[in-house]
Formats: sequence, structure tokens, C-alpha cells
Amino acid sequence: MKIENITFGYDKKKLVLDGVSCAFKKGRVTSIIGPNGCGKSTLLGLCSRLYKPFTGAVLLDGRNVAEYGGKEFAKKAASVYQLNEISGDITVRALVSYGRTPHKKMFELLNDDDEKIVGYAIEKTGLKDFETRRAAELSGGERQRVFLAMALAQEPQILFLDEPTSFLDIYYQLEIMEIVRAVNREKGVTVVMVLHDINQAVKYGDDVLVMKDGRIKAAGEAEKTVTPALIKDVFGVDAELVSRKNGETFFAASL
Repeated sequence: MKIENITFGYDKKKLVLDGVSCAFKKGRVTSIIGPNGCGKSTLLGLCSRLYKPFTGAVLLDGRNVAEYGGKEFAKKAASVYQLNEISGDITVRALVSYGRTPHKKMFELLNDDDEKIVGYAIEKTGLKDFETRRAAELSGGERQRVFLAMALAQEPQILFLDEPTSFLDIYYQLEIMEIVRAVNREKGVTVVMVLHDINQAVKYGDDVLVMKDGRIKAAGEAEKTVTPALIKDVFGVDAELVSRKNGETFFAASL
């Protein structure tokens, strides 16, 4: 996916994104980080067709996303947001099954292949023991796994995640991140995710896109791009690089 010279704002007198151009590499995980209000979620919303840019274009497989039909685009891209509403008595499996909708004709029932795909999504997200339960009864972390499973059932080429670990405790945060990385590695799904946690962004992202004031501040391989100097410049905090025994990069920040 390529973003070419995008400008956008919720009020035409004030731009949220101003001349943004970037690309997300196929088969890799890209973390988008930056201060609150810098345009991270807005950029993701433009990529997933929630919004239309004032100028510029978002290209998927060399084609403007605005040219895709709804189902056609949903076969290629899926999104999971930080807040997802569930109502009624729908079960976990039924909700996950909605992910097959882009691949079916109106009123067409799921076939054996569809059921296998739904089963894979449920198993991969650790929901096997929950599939007959009402989705509305689940905890926040469990619900987030349900919506991630529904997105996986779409069999997308690219998965957009907008702060998928917000409001979750650390256990569920790491659980979601491990699932995302496993799916990327096993299925080759391109992942683009907005995160607040810099350490998670570096640990789970192959690449990183750093934003500030509606523009791209830095982009590249996560471990090479994110430095104490960059963190100071973008977030205004001092950061110390700590190397752990397992080779992972970890930053400790302070005011």
C-alpha cells in the first residue's frame, strides 16, 4: 500500500494531515507511533476508507482505494478498532462468521471451506472454549480477540489495527500482539497498527512510521529508526536504551 501526498482535516480550515506520503511493505508489520493528535488514527482511517482525502491518494495494489467496491475492498483489507460494540445474543462463532460476508453472495450460506476458515480464526485467537458463549458477556480482552478473529476470517491481504490494546491490561495487550505477529508470520498478512507503547511498537513491528504534527517524522526498520534522540524530539521525554539478555530493544523514558 502507498500513500501519496495526502492532505485531510475534519475541518477544512485546519489540516490534520498535510502532505503525507509513505508506503507499507507487503508481508511486514508496521507500527505507527507519535503523540496524541498527530494524525496516526486519521491516517489509518484514510487507508481503510473511513475517510476520503482532500488531496492525494491511497493506493492498494497500485489502484486507488476509492475505486474499489465495498466487498471487493473487504476481501483485501480488514480493520480492528480500539472500541467495538456488541449487542444482542450473538455468539462468538456467529460474530466471527460475519468475516466471511465479503466472500458470499446475498443470502448464501457458509460452506465447509468457510467453516474451516472461521474455525482457524477462532483457534488462532484462543477462542475455542468461548465460541458458543454470548459475545456481549466476554471481558474486554476476550472481546478484542473476537473482533480480531472476525477480521482474520475475512482472509485479508492487509490488516489495520487502531490501538488494539488500548484499555486492556498488560496480559491481554501482549496476548493480542503475539496473535498478530503469529498471523503475520504464518499467513504473510501485511499488518499496519497504531500503538501508543513505544516498546511494543519496536518489539512487534518490523518497520515503524513516526508521526508528529500531521507529518511523517521518520520511517524505517523499527530497531534502527527509534532512538533516544528521536523519542526526545517527537515526544519531548528523555529515553534510555536498555539492551536485555534476549536481544530485545527496550526504552526507559522519563520527564
